[in-house]
Amino acid sequence: MMGRTHLAAGAAGGMIAAAISGTPWLPCLLAGMAGGLLPDLDTPTSSLGRKTRPLSNLMCKLFGHRGGTHSLLFMMAVALGGGLISDEVGFAAALGVLSHILTDAISFSGQKPYLSIRGAGVPIAWPVSSRKIGIRLIRLGGPVERLLVAPGSIVLAALFARGSGL
Repeated sequence: MMGRTHLAAGAAGGMIAAAISGTPWLPCLLAGMAGGLLPDLDTPTSSLGRKTRPLSNLMCKLFGHRGGTHSLLFMMAVALGGGLISDEVGFAAALGVLSHILTDAISFSGQKPYLSIRGAGVPIAWPVSSRKIGIRLIRLGGPVERLLVAPGSIVLAALFARGSGL
């Protein structure tokens, strides 16, 4: 389920980038959506990982899930890579990655307790620190994710699209 949420949140990031930069919305939307999925290259069971299994297996071995691809360094690398296309695309892709990092920082799976910081989060400062930062707030596949986070991201993207003159 989280793949759809990451895609929707990345779309919102892309539309925010388009609105801020005043550039065409479609490249920013696509870059934001791609950025929203890219951090999960580190797990072969993710939406993107299943389509890129050899690369995903390698990333999983190198970083583990919610490792280096869930950090500010990875976000900057994606921004630089997207910036080879255009600054706006790099910015949109970075916002997509940031949306992924933020949603993973507040989500958890299983029956672990809400509002616990133990074992939650992402290593935002990797490789300087592998300490994970976050709080268990939204259960993966739970009602808050299904009914609030993913649809809210789509509404946010639409609002920014409307503000951009679409």
